[in-house]
Amino acid sequence: MKLHEFVVRRLLLLIPVMVGVTVLTFSISHLIPADAAAAQCGDKCGIVADTYYENGASGEPYTEQLDEGELYTLGEDISVGAANVTLTVITNFPESGEGLIGNDSFTWSGRNGLTLTGVNGISNNAPEGTEVSYFVRVTAYEANRERLGMNDPLIKQFEIYVTHLSEGDWGNSETYHRPVVDVVKDAAPITLEMSFFALFIAYPLGITLGIIAAVRQDRMFDHVSRFFAIAFVSLPIFWFAMVLQLFFATGAEMGSSGICDPLFGTDGGCFPIYGRHDPSLTYPVDGFASYYPAGGTGFHLVDSWFVTDGKLATLPTEFGSNWLLFKDTLMHLALPCACLGIASSGSLLRYMRASLLEVLHEDYVRTARAKGLSEFRVVIVHACRNALVPIVTILGFSIGGAIGGAVLTETIFAFNGMGRVAVKSIQYLDFPVIMGVTLITAAIFLLSNLIVDIMYAIIDPRVRLE
Repeated sequence: MKLHEFVVRRLLLLIPVMVGVTVLTFSISHLIPADAAAAQCGDKCGIVADTYYENGASGEPYTEQLDEGELYTLGEDISVGAANVTLTVITNFPESGEGLIGNDSFTWSGRNGLTLTGVNGISNNAPEGTEVSYFVRVTAYEANRERLGMNDPLIKQFEIYVTHLSEGDWGNSETYHRPVVDVVKDAAPITLEMSFFALFIAYPLGITLGIIAAVRQDRMFDHVSRFFAIAFVSLPIFWFAMVLQLFFATGAEMGSSGICDPLFGTDGGCFPIYGRHDPSLTYPVDGFASYYPAGGTGFHLVDSWFVTDGKLATLPTEFGSNWLLFKDTLMHLALPCACLGIASSGSLLRYMRASLLEVLHEDYVRTARAKGLSEFRVVIVHACRNALVPIVTILGFSIGGAIGGAVLTETIFAFNGMGRVAVKSIQYLDFPVIMGVTLITAAIFLLSNLIVDIMYAIIDPRVRLE
C-alpha cells in the first residue's frame, strides 16, 4: 500500500472514532449525578424569573403547548359573579390559580372535567368563544432547564447537538458567555504551543541522556541519570512547577530562594512567574501582514514575527519589535514548558536506555564493530535508528500526556489554555465546553498517532503500511 493511500484510509477511519467519542462523551455528561440548571442558579433557583399568561397558542415556553391554532376559549356564555366556567379545552390548566377571560382577571380553586370551579372575580359578562388564559410563574431553575434544552428527551437532545455540531455550531458557553467554538479557538493554541515546546525539550533531553546512559551502562552517569529519571517521573508536576517558580522566578522579596539575582544580577528572577505575556502588554489581535491570517493563529511564538511595523509602533517601547514580542512570549513559556518537558524526559530516558541496550547486543552491531567502524557511528547511525522505534511509539501518547499535564501547569502559571478552561467548565457543569474540549483533544490524539504510524515507515524500512 502506498503512503498516500494509507493516510487517506486512516483519515477515513477517524470519522467513526470521532462519532464514538461524541456519543460516549454526551452519554457520560448526562449520566453523572449533576444538574447543570441547578448549578447555574445556585441558591436562587426558587426565585421567579418570568411570568406570563398562557392561552395555548402563544408560543410561550415551559408548558406543553396545544396544537397550533387551538386556543383556550369559553365553552358557554358566562355572567357577572359566575362560580363555574366551562372551557372547550382544559389541557394543562392547573388545578387552581389565576387567569384572564378576555382582559378581565379571575381566580379558581378546582377543576371538574372541562369546568373550572370555585371561580371568583367575574365582573363582566363574556360570550362563548372568549379567549381564556392562565397565569404562569417560572422559577430560575425552570428557566435554566428550558434554555439548556434539558426538558427535551435525551435522544432529541443528542439529535439537536449532532445537527448543530455538523453545522459548525458547538453551542454556547454559560460560563464564558461566548460560543464554544470561540472559547476552544482561543484556548487550544495556548495548550498546543506549550505542549509542543515541552516535547521539543523532552525528546532531545530524554533521548540524549538515554543514549549516554546506555553507552555508559552501570557507570556513575548511568546511576545518576536513572535516579533523576525516576525522580522526574515520580514528583508531582504541580510541586515541580512551584519549585521552578521559587528558584528561577523570584527575587529578594521571597528571601534567598531565588538563584538568578545573585548569579546573573537580574531583578526578580530569570523568568516571569506567571502569565502568557507581560502585564503591561496587550498582545496584538490585528495588524498582521496581509498574507497572514487576519487575527493571527493563536501561536504567539509564530505570530510575533508577522506583526507589521505600524502595529508595533503602537505597542510599549519594550515590545516595539518582532524580536521583542517573540522574546516576551518565549520567556513566559520557558518555565511551564521546562516543567512539562523535564517531567516527560524521565520516562523517555528510561525507554531509550532500555531499547538501546537491547539493540547494542544484536549481531549486526557486533559486525559493524568488527568491520572497524567508529563507536560513534556504530551507536548513532546503526543502533539508534532501530532503538528509536519504541520511542516513536510513545510519541502519540506523549502528546496526550503533555496536554493532560497542562491542566495543572496552566493553573499554576495562569495560562488560559484548554486544561484550565476544562477545569472551570467542569466546576460549573458547562457541558458544551467540556464536550468541545474533549472532541478537540481526541482529534489531536488521533492525528498524532497517525503521524506516529507514518514515522514508523520512515525510521524502520522493515515496517510496511499494510
